[in-house]
Amino acid sequence: MRKINTINTIPPIPKLLILSLFHQLLLPIFLFAQSANHKQAKEITAQEINQIILKGEEEKLEGNSYYIIGRFEGTLGAEGEMIAIKGFPISIRIRPIARDFVLNLEVGTKIICYGYFKTKGKLEFYAHNVEKAPSDMEIYKKKLDVLLKENPQDLEEWQKLGEWALEKAAENSDKKLLAEAKKCFRKIITIPLRVLDSNNPKHTKYFLSLIEKCYNLNHIVQKVVGPNESVFNLKEMQTLAKSILQYYPPKTKEHKKLLKLPKLKSILLPLHFIYYKNKFVEYESFKKAEGFQLYTGKYPEYSGKWVKPEELILLNHAEDRRETLKIPRIAEQAYYEKLVKKKQLEVGLSRKEVIQILGYPQNVFRLRLRKEGLLQTTNFDIWLYGKLKEEKYICFEDNYAFYIALGLSKE
Repeated sequence: MRKINTINTIPPIPKLLILSLFHQLLLPIFLFAQSANHKQAKEITAQEINQIILKGEEEKLEGNSYYIIGRFEGTLGAEGEMIAIKGFPISIRIRPIARDFVLNLEVGTKIICYGYFKTKGKLEFYAHNVEKAPSDMEIYKKKLDVLLKENPQDLEEWQKLGEWALEKAAENSDKKLLAEAKKCFRKIITIPLRVLDSNNPKHTKYFLSLIEKCYNLNHIVQKVVGPNESVFNLKEMQTLAKSILQYYPPKTKEHKKLLKLPKLKSILLPLHFIYYKNKFVEYESFKKAEGFQLYTGKYPEYSGKWVKPEELILLNHAEDRRETLKIPRIAEQAYYEKLVKKKQLEVGLSRKEVIQILGYPQNVFRLRLRKEGLLQTTNFDIWLYGKLKEEKYICFEDNYAFYIALGLSKE
């Protein structure tokens, strides 16, 4: 047996004869009369006991809760007052002494009261049958086994199990249990998908409801765990969206009622679909249709971004200049003055000198790029003297030309 806790006590005060008689004869009668007014025991300020609750029957909780189940008889002393409880079954909750262990305890002694008026006391009890409690994962697996045996197609039960696992995973930062919670939520979508046909117009409303359900499930996880967690990724939700977009613009009466533009925009815009020329297209298709191109080169500030064709050409040429800090102008000033007089283009010319030779450009695009080894950014320009496909352009780094396209160098 193991003694669990005590309440702080004070040494007894020397007894006087008259007060002793009062204490021995009258006080117990008074306390017993007062006990009838107490239907619930008050909180005790002991180190290991949180609360004493009157119960009509014994109760045990699942998980990592620690309860003392037993029957108590005697006088319970709390600081400043006395509470008498006789013959009631009670459940005492204590703070966890060791994680993942349940203590099945029985109260084996009475409360021993101290002090002259017995206003403080000590609760003594002994532990029996200390057992290891089931972990959250073990409880989850039991619940999962029951669900798979009894009704594996019940979507509501899958959501309940997922929400339970999600709550426990958040409490204990349990990544494995979080993964199991996501699996439960995915069942809510994958089970209906087995019987749905994306080519059946009558199933459009079901696909639409599944997309909304994906949003809700992602929101549940993000609210509990954090904004970076989700059940369904972008590509999965886009695949569901394509099942309904094949019927837009709507042609039948049913689709016209179901696929209304404001509702579709609220659902599809977060999935990177754009309403473009009276239809919804993926963001990538929209950018390509507008003439943009995806840059995947060395400059991280633009890598993975959609840029104009002129900007892409400038970025590609600027990559050769990224790792060098030398300026393109390497000759003396007199050399470039001769080039201006001859109307001859060459790398190293300044903007002003190029204007003296060719005049002002038809169009200019500028990017601010950070070169390797520099904290500050550098201006890169592309000057167009015709259409881009004619290759009549010059690229500048700050004030000096570093690339002249073939369409200009041949002239």
